[in-house]
Amino acid sequence: MTAGGDPPIVAGLLKGKFARERAGALRSFWLSEQDRLLGAGVPGDEVAVHLAKLMDEIIRALCEGACDDFAVMAVGGYGQGRLAPFSDIDLLILTPDDEQEGAAPDFIYTLWDMGVVPAQAIHTVQSAIAAAEEELDTRTSFLDARPVCGSESLMREFHAAYEELRKRTIPEYFQAKLEEQRLRHEDADNSTYAIEPDVKRGRGGVRDLQTLFWLGRYLEGRDNFSLSTILAPREIRRIGKLEEFFWSVRVHLHKVAGRGDDKLYFPLQRDIATRLGFYENDHASKVDRFMRYYFLAAQETSRLTGVAIRRLERRALGDGKLPKGKSVDSHPGIVAVKGRAAFAKEITTPDALNCLELFHACGLLGLPIHFEAFTAVARASRRFTFRGLQTRQITDRFTDILRDSPKLEPVLRQMAETGFLGRMLPAFGGIVGRAEHGLFRRFTLDDHVLRSISVLDRICADDGEFSGTVFLDRAREFRPTLAFALLIQEMPAAMVRPSAQRIRRRITQRVGFILDDKEAAKLIAFAILNRSLLVRTATRREVAAPEMLEGVATTIGTVDRLAFLSLFTLCRQYEAGVGSWEEYSHRDVRLLVQLLNIQITGGSTAVSLFLNGRSQGLRDQVAAKVGSGRMAAFDALVEAAGPAFWTSADVPAATRLAALMAEPGPEEAGRSAVYADEEGFLNIIVYSEDRLTLFAECAGLAAMRGGSVFGARGYAFVHQGQHRGVIMMQIQRAGTPPEPFDPADIESLGIAEDFDAIAQGHPPKISLPPPSVRDRRHVFEVEPSIRMDKDASNDALVVEVEARDRPGLLYLLVSHLSEIGVDTSYALVATYGHRAVDTFYLRDYPGYKIEDPRRMEVIRRQIMRALSDDAADSALIRTGA
Repeated sequence: MTAGGDPPIVAGLLKGKFARERAGALRSFWLSEQDRLLGAGVPGDEVAVHLAKLMDEIIRALCEGACDDFAVMAVGGYGQGRLAPFSDIDLLILTPDDEQEGAAPDFIYTLWDMGVVPAQAIHTVQSAIAAAEEELDTRTSFLDARPVCGSESLMREFHAAYEELRKRTIPEYFQAKLEEQRLRHEDADNSTYAIEPDVKRGRGGVRDLQTLFWLGRYLEGRDNFSLSTILAPREIRRIGKLEEFFWSVRVHLHKVAGRGDDKLYFPLQRDIATRLGFYENDHASKVDRFMRYYFLAAQETSRLTGVAIRRLERRALGDGKLPKGKSVDSHPGIVAVKGRAAFAKEITTPDALNCLELFHACGLLGLPIHFEAFTAVARASRRFTFRGLQTRQITDRFTDILRDSPKLEPVLRQMAETGFLGRMLPAFGGIVGRAEHGLFRRFTLDDHVLRSISVLDRICADDGEFSGTVFLDRAREFRPTLAFALLIQEMPAAMVRPSAQRIRRRITQRVGFILDDKEAAKLIAFAILNRSLLVRTATRREVAAPEMLEGVATTIGTVDRLAFLSLFTLCRQYEAGVGSWEEYSHRDVRLLVQLLNIQITGGSTAVSLFLNGRSQGLRDQVAAKVGSGRMAAFDALVEAAGPAFWTSADVPAATRLAALMAEPGPEEAGRSAVYADEEGFLNIIVYSEDRLTLFAECAGLAAMRGGSVFGARGYAFVHQGQHRGVIMMQIQRAGTPPEPFDPADIESLGIAEDFDAIAQGHPPKISLPPPSVRDRRHVFEVEPSIRMDKDASNDALVVEVEARDRPGLLYLLVSHLSEIGVDTSYALVATYGHRAVDTFYLRDYPGYKIEDPRRMEVIRRQIMRALSDDAADSALIRTGA
């Protein structure tokens, strides 16, 4: 079959068949053509053109001899002459009079029956133009109108009327379309750097290319526009390549997904990478290589279309000439043109110092770069080398930008998008377009770097957003050094064989030269080598444990290092990924930094005094709400747990627990409380007779009820001669990412009844639910890892388990440990997208510390058994054991 479609074949498919038989034959033919083209490796843009031409032939064959009184025109994406496998078939059907308007021709129903989605608008010429004048989307769709079959006179009349509308509404259309694009770009999900991008609507995708052509054709006329009037030949060729790539991604995406969804979700990325010919190498997987190519292509599309659209805008709304700029004081060769920084006319080919003068002016004055200057810097940056940029004059001007710019993120983002920043700092250039293939990060590594600098801008603005953060007052003091550290924070990802020694040496030599400060370079090296220290410690260790505090304080060494590292961590972590910095985590890191500061300055005695005073103060707040005479059981619990109780329980939760423990009734009777809070957690409190399986029962029920455990802690203590147990949990609704758990009244009542049964010693049978349809964690592989530390706690063995997250993972681990007589006193749950890191403080029941290597090996084997697929499929707790 030819690219234009072979009418005899289409006509032969329809000959002698009834309507439904026709639809089935056409559907089979339509799908087989898609398979043939995609299987033969035809470029995506050619596939899209072929499918559009094939649809033209199908519609003509269906309308043969029956469309003399109306006209069928392809509009929208179909009108542009391209179709993805599941694209809508956008049609404008013109009728000669109002009586026929609204009556769909018979061929529309055949299209539905063959499995495509026709989106038809039926109008007279007059009503079509009226609709186009009223609605921007309709006007854009009709701009692409081209004939398929039917009355040529109606088509000519429509084109003439639309041309009149176009000519008198050019400024209005431009302003509306540019505003529409601006709003789309402001949506975070449409970022150029979103790691599950929307191929069609995302920034730098198909829609940006379409917008460029829409604006050009609206300005010049449908058949008169040419890119050669606004772009150089090399740029035009590049846009053609970008179109081919994005359409290839889109047509294969439709085919793999089996629907008209243009979101490039994680489960689909591997298949698309394979279909497009990407392969593994020693440094990256096929998915990583494909997605990096995608992000670089989106970035280049965004730059090229941005420049071209600004030139069209100037012709449509201005006089077509670049206005004369006003010189910017203290910045030779830089002028301000309509609120944008540009080069003076005498600078036709800027050197590196000219570029830095431009960026310094932008940062100091808060100006965006003029699009002509942006293009000039982007072209010049290709000539620059890292060694050529390592002069004292250039590096001093770069540090001036870091020191003088009131807001760093906008100017650094422009430096990155022109390519200059990557040339200046290979540690940044090496991560441009790279992403971690996982559910944790929302954006590419380079975009995360720039977003972390945006957090630094907000901290230095001191607008109260980060009130209560330790060392906040030192942010301005550290600002240039901190900004530099954030810029190169992902240096290990940019190196082929990263090691602590190589990273330290490179930072000390290169960064020390750029900043002209060897001590600042050492501080940056320390922060990057320990970039996860505070978060890992706060989310995986008991932050009040004396042994842990002493060890971390020794690693950090000085208060200056602690202050720098804490601010670096806040900026780096605040927007790293979905739900990466909840107030819960922020609170834990803040307390850890506070304790480390006391440890470094006053030692362990000062820490103990602080924790005891803090515990007493928080206990008094609870007593004021519950009543001093009702605190006996609660005080027994806190005495057994020590000050560490208050590192995971806040006053509202402790107040509910104290009130629960003080309820009248037999002391041995169990009780529970279930309540939702403002942060979207469902809080579970169980007060019961202590038993080995209590923790596992609660974790299993949480999973069975559709929850994902966010934080959990168990306590064992003796009160009035009775061995009592307390479990406190926070759960979210399971999903990727987890969602708030705010149950309806009926569901809440059922959950409360089940936890009451556990508290009273009659737990229900627990069976784990299968992953939900929206759960995408199974796509990723995580090699299980078990780390044991018998010195991290005075009274427990600390075990850290890293594995792929799944429904009921905490339950599987705890229940298997209880089978061999191991009690879980404390569990810290940290989830990084699809990767779970659960930390357990384990004792041999009823409270002995585990130190025997043989016993530790038994625990390791039991955990590995819990992580096996068989355990996940057949888990069923033997309650009451």
